[in-house]
Amino acid sequence: MILEKNNRLYKQLQADLNQLKEQLKEETQQHDYHLFLFEELEKSNFKIGEQEKLEVEIEKMNNVELIQQNLSTSYHQISSDETGVLQQFQQLKNNFEKIQSFDKSYKKIYQRLASIYIDFDDIESEISNLIEQISFNPNELERYNTRLQTLYNLFQKHSVNQIEDLLSIQESLSEKVSRVVNSDHVMASKEKETV
Repeated sequence: MILEKNNRLYKQLQADLNQLKEQLKEETQQHDYHLFLFEELEKSNFKIGEQEKLEVEIEKMNNVELIQQNLSTSYHQISSDETGVLQQFQQLKNNFEKIQSFDKSYKKIYQRLASIYIDFDDIESEISNLIEQISFNPNELERYNTRLQTLYNLFQKHSVNQIEDLLSIQESLSEKVSRVVNSDHVMASKEKETV
């Protein structure tokens, strides 16, 4: 009875070992391809959210003239000495500052105009900073386009459409490559069980 039980256990271990050998044989045959795919994904080093950032930067660079024109026009409309919005609000604010002591409603309007004036002053500074930051670098645009095209190619190659999916595939490939690399150790361990 014990001999029969040990014999069944031995046969099961032998079957498991044979199945493991067959599985490792298949994985070894595909190892080079899996390693290539893994290294390609690892080298690309894409991060979650990178696709959106690349697309936004490319769109901005492709429209740099339009952006510069509208920022400059807006800045001029806000900051022009005689007709600018900021100057107009300054005059409105000054008018109500002179009469605010005569009625609560005048004071309320003055306070609102003062608040709006501060906002417009901040907006003027922000627009000025944006104008200074706008630049067009054709090399940078080409680099972004190349990186985005690499991403699209990887999407197509792996039949996915999100970086998260590529990272999942990379993890799966890493496990497959590791199994083959560690297969000698696994085989030795299983063979010891059958002895």
